[in-house]
Amino acid sequence: MTNILLSSVIAFALCVILLHILIPNAHKLRLVDSPGGRKHHKAPTPLVGGLAIGISAASLMLWPNPLDSNLAWFWPPLFLLLFIGLCDDRHEISPRIRLFTQVIAGLIMIYGAGISLTSIGNLFGAGTIALGALSVPITLFAVASAINAFNMSDGLDGLAGGLAFIPLLTITLLAANAGLTTQAMLGGVFTASCLAFLMLNYRFPWVKHAKTFLGDTGSMILGFTTAWLLISLSEADVIAPITALYLIAVPLADTAAVLIRRKLNGRGLTSPGRDHLHHILRGMGLSVSATVACLHALALLIAAFGLS
Repeated sequence: MTNILLSSVIAFALCVILLHILIPNAHKLRLVDSPGGRKHHKAPTPLVGGLAIGISAASLMLWPNPLDSNLAWFWPPLFLLLFIGLCDDRHEISPRIRLFTQVIAGLIMIYGAGISLTSIGNLFGAGTIALGALSVPITLFAVASAINAFNMSDGLDGLAGGLAFIPLLTITLLAANAGLTTQAMLGGVFTASCLAFLMLNYRFPWVKHAKTFLGDTGSMILGFTTAWLLISLSEADVIAPITALYLIAVPLADTAAVLIRRKLNGRGLTSPGRDHLHHILRGMGLSVSATVACLHALALLIAAFGLS
């Protein structure tokens, strides 16, 4: 537990340092989100949050044990998603390319690391329901759903980062309590890095706007890491598969509702719009901070219910 805590503290400090280096150089890296259209921010904002999180977490986990057999297959898909995320933040690549990359990342997780959903647990009280031949497609669907749920929830300062921080912290504590050191360490460094990012992304009373955004880079790697860890814990019988859904219920449910509404209205699933839950709450008159606080509180309540 001491090593996990120490690594997390170092990851937090490293991410803070990286953010203060990357933010002033965001224009040189062409990682800047310009205002306009449906975007809320009023000034160009650096898109370096995800890059800082990825580098700081990887630095802690790859050193001094770069060949840890438990995580050897985690890094190829993570770096693939990080690369595609950076390309998307700079050039806005096709949704099909993003989805194809997510499927490749999921396949590496399944066939490389051997991590997949093999059952949905004792969902109906009649015994464990094995997935059999459906294991691979359902696992791929779960990975892509988690990644895109966090991506689509990234609409207000602090929102997506907080919705990722809650399950990551929960996963870390559950893994540590179960003696799963590798999963706890991985969860710890990503939780700490995410917290460091939130310090510069969240709207505090004395901070009127975010100093950096997560970007597609951040939503992709946080979504993938969360999915990897949740599936790992469910297969280790630390949590039931249904519990994993409770831990990321808010972004998943919001994304599902948006996609259904767009389909029923004859709109493209990836078309822009103001139909997310945070848009609805803002339309009711809530401030950005109040909206984010409400959704974070809802995520905590659902997670607590799922763990009870």
